[in-house]
Amino acid sequence: GKVSEESSRPARAPGVSTGPASGPPGRVLQPVSAEVFEKRRNRRNLLIAVAAVAGVTIAWFAYDRYTAPAEAAKSLDAGLRKLAVGGYVEATKEFDRTIRRQPGLTEAYYLRGKAHAGLLDWNKSLADLTVAVSREPDNPKYRIARGEVYLQNR
Repeated sequence: GKVSEESSRPARAPGVSTGPASGPPGRVLQPVSAEVFEKRRNRRNLLIAVAAVAGVTIAWFAYDRYTAPAEAAKSLDAGLRKLAVGGYVEATKEFDRTIRRQPGLTEAYYLRGKAHAGLLDWNKSLADLTVAVSREPDNPKYRIARGEVYLQNR
């Protein structure tokens, strides 16, 4: 006669699973309380959230670092245009932006110092021009501008 498919399988106890669905060999699953399960789930969710925040932060810093020089150049150019027409307040704001985006740009300190001098704010002007001179002591343009402001401030 015909052999049924069920009779060809090995017998097993009811409720006992065999095969791949029962988990990796040698690992025994143990029941856990709902409280322990909830703690583990919360910990996993927290780790996922921290990883997501870290990923977004890293991406933002990378984007900011990549775009900073271009943005600094735009604000420096805008500041130069405003300085040329006597818009000293607006020029100082643009140079502030430039310095925030690219703090190593000595020319921005020099130009902001010139804008502060245009506003007759001698102390701020002198401070910015001193930064420019300290960074590039051999630049005569920076030294002359600082000397002029120093004489005005006396």
